[in-house]
Amino acid sequence: MFSKPTTFVIGAGASCEFGLPDGPALVTKIAAALDLRYDIGERRYILGDPQIAETFRNNSDDNAWQQAGWRIRDGLPDFGDSIDSYLDNHRDDAEMQRVGRVAIVKRILDAEKASKLAIDRQRSPNPGLKGAELADTWISALFRSLQRNCDKKSVGNFFNNCNMIVFNYDRCIEQYFENAIHQSYHIPLDDAGRIVAAAPIIHAYGTVGALPGHSNNRHESVSFGNTRVDLLEVSNRIRTFTDQMSDKATANAIEKYMHDCEVLVFLGFAFHPQNLDLLQVHTRRHNPLVVGTAYGVSQYNRLRYAKDLATRYSPGGDEPILADLKCGQFMREYSGAFDR
Repeated sequence: MFSKPTTFVIGAGASCEFGLPDGPALVTKIAAALDLRYDIGERRYILGDPQIAETFRNNSDDNAWQQAGWRIRDGLPDFGDSIDSYLDNHRDDAEMQRVGRVAIVKRILDAEKASKLAIDRQRSPNPGLKGAELADTWISALFRSLQRNCDKKSVGNFFNNCNMIVFNYDRCIEQYFENAIHQSYHIPLDDAGRIVAAAPIIHAYGTVGALPGHSNNRHESVSFGNTRVDLLEVSNRIRTFTDQMSDKATANAIEKYMHDCEVLVFLGFAFHPQNLDLLQVHTRRHNPLVVGTAYGVSQYNRLRYAKDLATRYSPGGDEPILADLKCGQFMREYSGAFDR
């Protein structure tokens, strides 16, 4: 458990350590999924994602969806830096919004299924996380930090002073902590799930669904990596830059986590202005210590981002530090910033 209120802001780069695609890789995968083509008789798919194609063929009266998919396919890889920003540039094209969001959902679920966090409880004789494969990841380092001074009797307070604002649609964080708490503390999986479901973890743009047992509405539940879902229905649960923050509960939680924190940590975050705007607070209790990753980013841009973060979140406080490190290495080398 942490002694000081600490808020982690988590972006797509953080999920790469589990085998999920980063922004550019997701762009490529979505473009390929929407390159939907059939044989001459339109009886067999020869390119693209067949589940996406069937979803729209069963829910559309014309082929406008296919044309929208091709527009994304042709414009996104060469001219868009992310699927969210590309859809935002086409906010008035309702069909592109519909097709783009379905493609996001399908690719996220595919990525979960292929990730290091996927667990096959039906086929594996000893189902669970493989700790050796995750030992160098940021989330393993965070788990070990939170586990200190938290015995089995106190496990209900595991996330004390640790808040997370997540900009990813995947459920990697919830999947990891539910299983890690279950395996480490030897408590029933359902009990571990309830601890994680109550944890201060907010997804700014929604998710592809709650993990089973994490929502009172079982119809909102989607098992980790389960692609056998209604893609159109699930796509209504996610938001992009285009959407206004209409979920007051999410907005209020973000405001609270940013207002209260003494330490602010950015992991795998791309520092898009639209996302930073969501984190803006009108008042703050502290000038937090601000640290984070900017892996592969030039020194000039790291300094520019740090200056922006100081202005937004810690005016008059210590200068923010952004390290050119992957998330796992950062968590080990900068643990003194939050593990105290």
